[in-house]
Amino acid sequence: MKKILSIMFVGMVAFFNPALANCLEKSVQQKGTPNPMELIQQVSSMPSLVPIMVKNSKEIGLSQEQMDELSKWRAENIAPALTLAKEIGEGENAIKKAALDSKPKEEIEAMIKSVLDKRSELENKMLLCRENSIRILTESQWEQVVKLYRKIDHDHSHEK
Repeated sequence: MKKILSIMFVGMVAFFNPALANCLEKSVQQKGTPNPMELIQQVSSMPSLVPIMVKNSKEIGLSQEQMDELSKWRAENIAPALTLAKEIGEGENAIKKAALDSKPKEEIEAMIKSVLDKRSELENKMLLCRENSIRILTESQWEQVVKLYRKIDHDHSHEK
């Protein structure tokens, strides 16, 4: 079932955004399933907490109502965040190309501003996600999520 949902997700993304679908397709080929949060994590400094909540929902003690609220939030907000992440990546690549192609300083500055504006918008979306998560969870559940994130983040920081 999970694999079918993954394939459906890639198909839906391909219909609405072919460039993003190519990124997801590469992710599928490399890892077996698309992970849109990886695209967001590559350009955002905010932690991605909803995947931790979903993966550890039983350990955290999430109710079905809480899961439904998190799912609704994600369904409404993931596409705009993915679009911003893609645009940030494309903008950064365009800046590098413009610099190497000796484009005028003013043109590159405008490109930088555009990427920074999109990055700020994405970070604010991630901040709203955190605030929504805090609203949905109990204080104890939130503390468990933060503890799990710190453990995962600590484990990954030693891999680099």
